Amino acid sequence: MGSTQRTDDPDTMSRVRNTISRARETGVEPVLDVLEPVFDALEPVYGPILDSVLLKLATAGTALIALGAILNEGVWAAIIAVWGAGLLLAGLVLYGLVWWRRN
Repeated sequence: MGSTQRTDDPDTMSRVRNTISRARETGVEPVLDVLEPVFDALEPVYGPILDSVLLKLATAGTALIALGAILNEGVWAAIIAVWGAGLLLAGLVLYGLVWWRRN
């Protein structure tokens, strides 16, 4: 199972920062000057999600719940929402247990 804690290892540099450096090489500087502060402000949120399989599972559950709400009628909307709730709960509970055991 992958680590649920972030590391300061240079090899685990944020994917967004890699995208920014590649975009700079292609010459889209003006857009990046606007977006970089947004990425920096949101990194405490998306950073742990990108580094943790369990938080990705919980995020997928949230997306399925939203999809079920958008469909909003029929059996499939309910099935998708229930699966999403299960993934969300499993991801958050297991992440919490791993976090608790490490601390």
